[in-house]
Amino acid sequence: MTYSQLFFRKRINELTYDDIKDFFRVAQEESDKLEFKSFGSDLNSRQPENPGQRVGRIVRTVCAMLNSMGGLIVWGAPIGKNSSSQKGKGLQRFIGTGYRTDREG
Repeated sequence: MTYSQLFFRKRINELTYDDIKDFFRVAQEESDKLEFKSFGSDLNSRQPENPGQRVGRIVRTVCAMLNSMGGLIVWGAPIGKNSSSQKGKGLQRFIGTGYRTDREG
């Protein structure tokens, strides 16, 4: 079973934008096998991040996955919110309210 089948119950080439949106209708948490990247500006950040910095974070995530047992990176996830139950632990919960996209929906 692939990671996309494990998390989305579909093969990676069958996933649609709506599948991703539906996945985030309930809060989701990252794991060592599942990483979320919004590629949007962090609304909670005090300093704006330039596109090069964003790409750098994604490259580091890809390298980390390659150096481990692998996983799935969801690029286009909503912007994460710090979980109150995990405050101070660096964990975030992601729910489909903070999308940065030109798409309607």
